[in-house]
Amino acid sequence: MSNVRRAKARFPEGAQVRAFRTGAGLTLDDLADQLKRAGSKRRPSTAKLSRIENGLQPVPTDILAPLAKITRIPAGILRPDLAAMFANQSVAA
Repeated sequence: MSNVRRAKARFPEGAQVRAFRTGAGLTLDDLADQLKRAGSKRRPSTAKLSRIENGLQPVPTDILAPLAKITRIPAGILRPDLAAMFANQSVAA
């Protein structure tokens, strides 16, 4: 029997990112590449994207805008703790 504990998801908005990615037929590598092309300063690791999707970490601010642009999920939903900052903004087409 394994002693490995599963971390509890604390950031449920990551499930929306996964739903978008799988619905679009993208792998984690594909999404990382798209984030880099969409303006992320660095290509995020697939491990980081997996942690986001599994609710283990929030969307980092350095990929927030490119992720909102790609997924068309409003930044305020991806980061509800920062929603007030995005209250009067919409995602660019």
